[in-house]
Amino acid sequence: MTMLPMFFYWNDAVFLPAYAALLVVTVLGHRAWLRWRNRPQAPSATNPSPLTDPYAVAYLRGGAEEAVRTAVFALLYRGALTRIVKNNLQRAQHVDETALRSLEAQVLTRFDTPRSAEGLLWESSWIRQTVGDYARRLERAGLLNKRGLLERRVYTTLVILLLVVTIVRSFVSTQMGFTGFPLMIGATLIAWFFLRPFWRMQTPLGLRVLDQQKQAHQRWMNGANNVDDATWVAAAFGVAALSALAYPMAMYAMPMMRKPSSSNGGDGGSSTSGGDSSSSNGSGCSSDSGSSDGGSCGDGGGGGSSD
Repeated sequence: MTMLPMFFYWNDAVFLPAYAALLVVTVLGHRAWLRWRNRPQAPSATNPSPLTDPYAVAYLRGGAEEAVRTAVFALLYRGALTRIVKNNLQRAQHVDETALRSLEAQVLTRFDTPRSAEGLLWESSWIRQTVGDYARRLERAGLLNKRGLLERRVYTTLVILLLVVTIVRSFVSTQMGFTGFPLMIGATLIAWFFLRPFWRMQTPLGLRVLDQQKQAHQRWMNGANNVDDATWVAAAFGVAALSALAYPMAMYAMPMMRKPSSSNGGDGGSSTSGGDSSSSNGSGCSSDSGSSDGGSCGDGGGGGSSD
C-alpha cells in the first residue's frame, strides 16, 4: 500500500475534484486529438479530391456495401447487366467497357455467371478489398472519421488506465474508510462513455458535403437524363430512396438482404444453372435515363443514410 502514489491516499474532499478534473482533461484531450487526426489534407496530384467519383460519395453516405450497390444499379441502368431469372443478373453480351468507371468494371466481372446482387453484397472480403481505397481517400479528405489501429490503441490505453485508477482507489477507500468511491466509479463510467470514438462514420465536414451532394442532385430523384445523373443521385441518396416508377431497375439492386442458401463457385452468391438472358428493356433497365446523384429503390432495405 505504501508504494502507491500519494494521489490514491488523498481524502475524498481533495481526491474527487482532482479526479474529476483529470477525467475532463482526458476526455477533451482525446477528442481534440481525434479532431486533429481527422483534419482534411489539401488535394494534390497524389491525393485527388474523392468528390469527383460518385462511388466515393456512396461510400461516404453508407459504407462499402452502398458503393457496390450503387455500381450494380448503374450497370443495370446502362444495360450492362440484364435480369434473367427472378433476381439473378448476368453481364450483357455487348458492353462498352471503356465507358465504365473502375468500380463498375470490377463489379461487372462478378456477373460473368448469373447471380443476384444480394449474393455479391455478401462477399464482404471482396468488397473491402475492392473499395478500400475509397475509405482512405475520404479519410485523407477529412470526410470520414479514422478508426484505424492507432485510434483503437489510444482508446484502449486510456480506458485501461482509468480502470486501473478506479480499482486501486476503490481498494484504498475500503481499507481507509473513504466513502466517495461510488462517485468516482460513476465519474469513470461517464468518462468512458464520452471517450468512445466518434459514433458517426462521417466527420462534420463529411456531413456537410453529403448535404451539398443531395442538394446538387435532388432534381434527378424523379428521373434522370443520362446514366451519370442516375449514378450521382443513387450515390447521394441511396438506391432505396429512388422512385420505383422513375427507376424500375433499382429493385434488382435492392433484394431483401438475407444470407444466400447456396453459392456459386464458392463466392457466396446465389446462382442459377442457366437460362436465356433477357434484354435490358425486359428487366426494366433503360440506358437512356439517369440521375446525377445516388439513391436506392424504395422496395429494398439498403444501408441507411448516415446523417
